[in-house]
Amino acid sequence: MPWKDKKSDGPKTFHIAVGFFYIINFIVGTGFLGIPYSFYYSGYVAAIPTMLFAMVACGVNANYLLECMARAQVSKITDSVKKYMFISSCM
Repeated sequence: MPWKDKKSDGPKTFHIAVGFFYIINFIVGTGFLGIPYSFYYSGYVAAIPTMLFAMVACGVNANYLLECMARAQVSKITDSVKKYMFISSCM
């Protein structure tokens, strides 16, 4: 049963793990089913440039985020973040 049993009189809620998996399912499921559907109805001529634009926009936003983190003087930068900083600077 997904309900979290509490001994208090408050409302019963889902466990945090259940909420996490619902969010992941929503995000992955929407993209997994939505992209082929949009390719089918818009055609490759419209879909490929739109996907390329989204790719570049995501790269620019990642670069802005990393720049903000660097300017905020984040003290603990892991190796993976340094790798992404190098990748985003190549764009």
